[in-house]
Amino acid sequence: MKRNIVVFINAPNTHDVLNAEKTKVTSGVQHSDW
Repeated sequence: MKRNIVVFINAPNTHDVLNAEKTKVTSGVQHSDW
């Protein structure tokens, strides 16, 4: 999880990426690599 957050922070579209991930979490989508 922390590793992915670091990638998001370095992304040019950090805001959009974080919103997308927040939506996935809220929807109950699970990722094995987290």
